[in-house]
Amino acid sequence: MSFGPGLPGRLPNQARYLFLDPGAGDLYPDWNAVAATTVAMLRSESGRNPHDRALNELIGELTTGSGQFAALWAGHDVRIHTTGTKRFHHKVAGDLSLQFETLHLLGDEGQTLFTFTAEPGSASASALAFLASWAAPSSTTDAEEEAAKAPAPRHSPSIQALEKAEQEPD
Repeated sequence: MSFGPGLPGRLPNQARYLFLDPGAGDLYPDWNAVAATTVAMLRSESGRNPHDRALNELIGELTTGSGQFAALWAGHDVRIHTTGTKRFHHKVAGDLSLQFETLHLLGDEGQTLFTFTAEPGSASASALAFLASWAAPSSTTDAEEEAAKAPAPRHSPSIQALEKAEQEPD
């Protein structure tokens, strides 16, 4: 997943991805709510920093590139959104419901860290653990290589469903 069109020299940007990438609607089941919140947060930030050239350029790009952004921007909604729940749809792991909190980095003005967590024991927690297993470093030993040659163990029904979903065409 990338956040925004892959243009050389341009940093990834969630708002750009949300409004200019046609695949964003697949990631966010609540796309309309996410879009409205994103615009309201940008409106709030532009009020705090009206002369921020990069922010003004982003708003101009989104306004000209997305009629949906332009309509929401014209609504003048302002919101500071620091906690809540976001829902995502991952092609392999399925639907995720994650709680988030924002942390403003005092030592780096203008930077915000978003943390996402899943309720322990939830389907979302299991899906995140499954996705994390893909990112685990691979350091194989001779014993692990031998184990890899053995027949694969049967997975739980949820893992089998994910494997089946991977094999089915979109």
